[in-house]
Amino acid sequence: MECGNPEEQKDLKDFVLEKISKEERNILDEAVNNAANAVEEIIESGIDAAMNKYN
Repeated sequence: MECGNPEEQKDLKDFVLEKISKEERNILDEAVNNAANAVEEIIESGIDAAMNKYN
């Protein structure tokens, strides 16, 4: 998963450790929810059904 790209002059360490933006947080929250739903689908319907639904 990627959330943005560092500016060329910015130290990569600082970019990785800085606070994420509200927009990036929303993207991350959606990805976590999708992952949780995929796990539930695997448990309920099997991995093939989950892969067809979430990939």
